[in-house]
Amino acid sequence: MLTDTQLKSIAYEMFHSPNPPSSIDAGYTYLGQMISHDIVPSTKLGSMSRKVSGRLDLESLYGSGALYELQFPLDSHLLFKPDGTFKKLAKRDVYRPRKGLQKAVIPEIRNDENVIICQFHRLFQDLHNRLLRDEEFAANGLQARQYTTLLFQLIVIEDFLPKILNQNVYKQYFENNVRCLEGLVNHPKISKIRQSIIPSFFSHASFRFGHSMVLKQYHFDFDNNVHQLGRLMRPNKKLSKKFEFLWEKFFSTKEDQDGPAEENPNKAASIDTAITKQMANLDLIYAKRDIVSLNINAAYEIGLPDGEEFIDFLTEEYGEKVVEGFLGITRLNDLSDAAFEDVEGVTPQNLPLWLYILLEAKQREGGEKLGPLGSALNAEVLVEAMQQATFSVYTHNKFQFADAIKKLGPKLEEIKFIKERKINMINLINFIQS
Repeated sequence: MLTDTQLKSIAYEMFHSPNPPSSIDAGYTYLGQMISHDIVPSTKLGSMSRKVSGRLDLESLYGSGALYELQFPLDSHLLFKPDGTFKKLAKRDVYRPRKGLQKAVIPEIRNDENVIICQFHRLFQDLHNRLLRDEEFAANGLQARQYTTLLFQLIVIEDFLPKILNQNVYKQYFENNVRCLEGLVNHPKISKIRQSIIPSFFSHASFRFGHSMVLKQYHFDFDNNVHQLGRLMRPNKKLSKKFEFLWEKFFSTKEDQDGPAEENPNKAASIDTAITKQMANLDLIYAKRDIVSLNINAAYEIGLPDGEEFIDFLTEEYGEKVVEGFLGITRLNDLSDAAFEDVEGVTPQNLPLWLYILLEAKQREGGEKLGPLGSALNAEVLVEAMQQATFSVYTHNKFQFADAIKKLGPKLEEIKFIKERKINMINLINFIQS
């Protein structure tokens, strides 16, 4: 276990190291946050949040009510109109009906923490409403919920994960349908959080890679309208027009961006051991520790194994042929490329799992994707979360694209970007806005 002095030194180096851009559009940082908020309970002490099942069911959007009824923890009449569509008062904001108190009427309050994730939440409400607008797509609110959830899962598999996961790991899990670490999520030696199916290695380490992708500032339009990260943290406040961004600034509309940078989407920071200094300042608003110390101490408090210890556990349980042979998971030899490379006493052998995964991404993938260990842990949990969902793109625990889109109904299945298997965020946004 690292000492407090070492943790402070690590945090300082992480916050004061170069934070270079990746080739990943910045929108995927916040799509990842929305995925996390859907399946991972809040880990902040004293936070008020809904009951989180751990299934990728979009309960963050719809609530955790009865499976086959549009019932929600908060009264359904506050969230929905009689026709089953989400209520709205503004162009891009979520529903805030109360004067004075501007609290959002949404099941997942974390989706109102910043103006970007708030607009992602609203986008999928708009998808639900778009499906109900044409009866040929969805006949009622329940059917719209089903199709919205399935499309969200397809975005995760077809668009988000190919950009984030190691290519070989992605192929094993989503092309070959092989769960190399099957049983890990429910392994008796793996701790869970708050009775959720989500294991602590995911909530406290492997899916926290997104912290390194956050930028210190974002361009919201093509007129150089730039906002510092700190200004975007506006919970319980109406979304003013100046914070409405163009989706084209968060997701690419073309394969190659050869023009000036201001004409292209924001690019997420690399997945590595550098974190923008603005993240440290933000977290101090809510806690006495910076986000680096907070993440590592949270893992220590629940007894989460360090990186090498976790690889030893996987090798013992699944064998070297699976861990190293199929997945390509190998130990890190040194701390080269780590922001904290020169911190005394820190080695690969005592590196917390979260930092180990960030460094693996830098050393093995140049910060463009997660490495094999981080990829396998996240793939295993997300497959489980989708297989357990009430509405799932999986059939008999297998993902086949042709079978998945048949669940969308005959009319939606024939939409061009779905039929041609070009399921990505910008095509989905264009459909919603059509």
